[in-house]
Amino acid sequence: MRLLILIVALFTLFASDARALTCDDEETKVTLDTILKPTQYIRTSSSRNLTEMHAVRGDDDKQILGLGGGEMQLRGKTEFTVTTQWKKACVSLKAVTLTFYARPQIHIASNFKKGSCHYASVLEHEQKHAKALKNFHREYGQELRKELQKYANKIKVKGPVSKGKATDIQQKMSDLLSEMISRQSDEMADILEERQVAIDTPEEYKRVAAKCKKWDQDLEEE
Repeated sequence: MRLLILIVALFTLFASDARALTCDDEETKVTLDTILKPTQYIRTSSSRNLTEMHAVRGDDDKQILGLGGGEMQLRGKTEFTVTTQWKKACVSLKAVTLTFYARPQIHIASNFKKGSCHYASVLEHEQKHAKALKNFHREYGQELRKELQKYANKIKVKGPVSKGKATDIQQKMSDLLSEMISRQSDEMADILEERQVAIDTPEEYKRVAAKCKKWDQDLEEE
């Protein structure tokens, strides 16, 4: 799972007085909003369809009965201050707002009727994956804010520079912040993936299979 990164840039323009233009560093204001949506239950695909869409190469003998996990995104907005005097300008990163969004999802093969033993067994297992996503989202929310402040503090005020370069400098600052956040999100996604993989042990699969009988009967009804 990789996080979707979206950075939107805004800027505020100020005109200075006739004194010599000086560019002073100020700490960037960082805001983190966390959004955790309710778990979404999806029953639109059969076991065969899920297997065809999500089977890992080399696991040709494995049939997918359900999937758990969900969506996770980072959506960012940057705001800049551009102070101008005659043909010169100072450009600084004024504020960063980051939204850390997650929506747990559980897919259960349409073969299994709701309320059946097969349905309940698959649901119980996939809920572990959804819970892993929820716990990760809660755990890394505040950690992410600390990292974001570190990244923002590395982007220093630029200037005095030619006023005509102000827009390009804002774009470069925004791109740099986006690269930093992207690296952080990749690390987070890897950690979450490790936790999800740890759930799917051979012992866990055996436990789920042993809870019900006649799995083949439902799986044949495709």
